[in-house]
Amino acid sequence: EDGGIFLPQTIPRVSADTLAAWSALSYPDLCKEILPLFIDKSEISKEEVCGIIDKSFTEFETAEVVTVKTLKDGVNVGELFHGPTGAFKDIALSILGRCLDLVLSRRQRGVNILVGTSGDTGGAAIHSVRGSPWANIIVLYPDGMVSEVQRLQMTTVTEKNVSVFAVEGTSDDLDVPIRDVFARRSWSRSMTYAALTVLMWVV
Repeated sequence: EDGGIFLPQTIPRVSADTLAAWSALSYPDLCKEILPLFIDKSEISKEEVCGIIDKSFTEFETAEVVTVKTLKDGVNVGELFHGPTGAFKDIALSILGRCLDLVLSRRQRGVNILVGTSGDTGGAAIHSVRGSPWANIIVLYPDGMVSEVQRLQMTTVTEKNVSVFAVEGTSDDLDVPIRDVFARRSWSRSMTYAALTVLMWVV
């Protein structure tokens, strides 16, 4: 009700034996074990979650999704850039967009998604819902302060549910109007707005 971030009411407990078994799983298979622990089965079943994960990760350059490279002295580095926009945020948002579409289609309810980005979130968020019949996405980015690749990823999308605007100022400045929308709770609820990032999903 206060426009803040949704948090789980409880954190699932996982045994040491389960964690040990999970250590041998691929990243997609690990997602299939963890995500259903946080998603209400009445909203999306485990089978549906697994199907969404499979479909989401088909767009990645590698079936591993997250690859780990070993450097000198035993240092391991995770590569998080194999998604469709090259941003690590593809990993979460590719799944979240499909989950959102499924839930909205069942509720027969649309949503307007507001995104403020300093570059990579915008492209990943757009890709996650582009073409959706249930979600419109409005992205603000600081004019002249994103890379040319990031700008083109956002501004060359032709789907009708995507709107992108360059904003004067910094990425902190463009967060102000988005916060104002959610501060007006009765208005934001009546217009069905949501904020979507890799770390939070506010409806």
